[in-house]
Amino acid sequence: MPTVLSDPSPTFYIILGVVVIVLAAIWVRTPKRGNLVQFAAGVGVLLLVFVVDTLVESPREEAVRRMKEMARATRERQAETFARHVSESFASGGVTKTGLRDLLSALEHGTVSQVGGFTWKGGEVWSFDRADYQQVDDATLKIGFVGQASGLPQTLQFCVATFRKEGAEWHMIGIVFHDPIQRTGAPAKTLSELVPFSPPPSPPEPEKRPLP
Repeated sequence: MPTVLSDPSPTFYIILGVVVIVLAAIWVRTPKRGNLVQFAAGVGVLLLVFVVDTLVESPREEAVRRMKEMARATRERQAETFARHVSESFASGGVTKTGLRDLLSALEHGTVSQVGGFTWKGGEVWSFDRADYQQVDDATLKIGFVGQASGLPQTLQFCVATFRKEGAEWHMIGIVFHDPIQRTGAPAKTLSELVPFSPPPSPPEPEKRPLP
């Protein structure tokens, strides 16, 4: 589905609206059949774009939706819901999908001391501007947005998440963080650099005793 139909910009809607208004004015001023047909065609195109935009989710819209659902999952402490939106190949610095699960669990249980000992209440994301969207190729895209830990403005970051199409769905394969003022003009930090975290070591295996 062409992006111009599935994800039209507000500017595109404005242009179509202006065209329809002009065609309507021409028909009112000169009520000929040809002018009426042109006006009806303009209205039809506007309605078609609106219906497709409403019913068909573009890659950008899907990535934004998934990012918002991931943030909501952190606030509701639904780790499995969060993980469904993350690719098995996810990596941000040294953090993999498994490490991301461990980090989320550590934040939920207050065991990450490096971030200041605050009470983790989940994450918040907003400001998904079209200007911060990049279609890298047919199977890869990036979205930029603002995010922070809920209720903690001092944790504010400008984030860039990378999504890859896997089958029929888009999953997050990476994320980096920038200064919220300079945005991409500032150096990027990976997740492991932003929140230094090492998962706790696995408990030792029980000692095997020889059978009597």
